[in-house]
Amino acid sequence: MKKIYIFALLAFGFSAVSNAQLTDDFEAYNLGPMSPQSSHWRTWSGAEGGDEDGEVTDELANSGSKSLKIDGLLAPAGIDQVMYVPALPIFGTYSLLWNMYIPSGATGYFNMQGSNTPPGNPWNQYLIGGNVYFNQDGTNPGVGTIDGTPGQTFAFPHDQWFTIACVYDIDNLMWSMYIDGNLQFDNQEFTFNDPFIELAAIDFYAVDTMNLYYIDDVLQIDGEVTTLGTQDIEAKGFDAYKDRNNVLHLSANEAINNVSIYNMLGQEVYRSASNVSSVDMSSYANGTYIVKVNVNGTEGSIKVIR
Repeated sequence: MKKIYIFALLAFGFSAVSNAQLTDDFEAYNLGPMSPQSSHWRTWSGAEGGDEDGEVTDELANSGSKSLKIDGLLAPAGIDQVMYVPALPIFGTYSLLWNMYIPSGATGYFNMQGSNTPPGNPWNQYLIGGNVYFNQDGTNPGVGTIDGTPGQTFAFPHDQWFTIACVYDIDNLMWSMYIDGNLQFDNQEFTFNDPFIELAAIDFYAVDTMNLYYIDDVLQIDGEVTTLGTQDIEAKGFDAYKDRNNVLHLSANEAINNVSIYNMLGQEVYRSASNVSSVDMSSYANGTYIVKVNVNGTEGSIKVIR
């Protein structure tokens, strides 16, 4: 399998991605219900702005000042927040990652869905990968469980942010899960109601009244990615920052062989095959750009907000 590596440059307002299909750090949203603010978030029923919606909050954040809060105040008929996978992959390897925070005494939950439901319709349950519980029933602090074939247990920390990475081997209908880059289980069979169609969504559900967790820094990536902190390209001394004049400065201990910049429509707006130390982005339209670099054969990308 192809492996792709990710690292963070949060001090400069960047988050780094490679081949990302979607990134979301919640900073662009207003505080309040999630679904009315983004086309890749919806509720199970399809209704927006009500009790099923997770809340964009500034109570906690892994980066920036905002995250998505899933609480159990109205469980089990409360929050049921669905995150689309817009790419809807049907083959190859695909990874879904996010940072998660579960306070002591609280529970958490998510599952994966194997078929898309058109907007405006109640979601059609299509479970894959089993139900993933954190501190199920509030009786197993720091212990997670997953049903399916085979069932699994895993460890996770309370009262701190940690990274969940779910890696789906779609060709073989198997998936693996990592926490902070450490493998918790692999070769878990897909479990679904009908034959697998596509990797469609993650369902962040408030499974009980003890449920409380926060989501931040979501990445959906084509390839096998197991952590947000792998240091391969950073080890080459790669650094980047954008100054107040919107000039992007790039440096590394080894040669930066080429630089390409893409807008969020996937259109290439800049390319250089030489060792580039700066790119003037002052004439670019406001928005998000992916800057792809090759440092002496090691590729990586950064997300830049103009």
